[in-house]
Amino acid sequence: MDSPIPHITIESIVIGSDGVASHIVNCVELLSSPRLGHTKAVFEVEYSSVRYIAKCWSFDRRESAADEFMVYERLHELRPSGFEFFTRLVFSGDIICSSKFPEGRILLLEKVPGEQLLYLWNSLSFTEKAHVFRECSNAVRTLRSISIRLVDSGRHNVLYDRMSGKVTLVDLEAIVDLGAGEEVTSLNPELVSIFGATNMSQFIHGG
Repeated sequence: MDSPIPHITIESIVIGSDGVASHIVNCVELLSSPRLGHTKAVFEVEYSSVRYIAKCWSFDRRESAADEFMVYERLHELRPSGFEFFTRLVFSGDIICSSKFPEGRILLLEKVPGEQLLYLWNSLSFTEKAHVFRECSNAVRTLRSISIRLVDSGRHNVLYDRMSGKVTLVDLEAIVDLGAGEEVTSLNPELVSIFGATNMSQFIHGG
């Protein structure tokens, strides 16, 4: 029996390729407002009764969408270990019709638990901060194993779930494709951006 066709509302984003629809998601919440017109936006959406994160880019920013898609494709090759510190890509496609984001590219990502480290950092104990540092260091090692360096990797792009201890790096569109591997050091750019060069020694040396 065929699945019922989802009801399209003003909250819907119709997704597909070559003008043919294949998926419909419904927006639940706007997480990041469209910037510079409608060049980029992030929504929490519902798809098949499950909540996901949808990242949308206008077609003039297709390179940003392609870069993030490439990172997730490389992480997929490392599965399951590749997703220990990153969310999973569910699917991608073109936005065919939507009042929320008229046209462009969309990536549907798994929603993971956690809050932005930016707003949690000052309330964390030293033990928690050291744990976050170790997990971020391991995440960067994973990125280097697929020849990727993040450009925008501050605390605003790190999610931390205090209950489970899970650390997730998000927003992987601003990258440098290193081609050949690059050695990870305690002063690599991502960790400096997240923790600050002057504060990292306490985590490296245990306080």
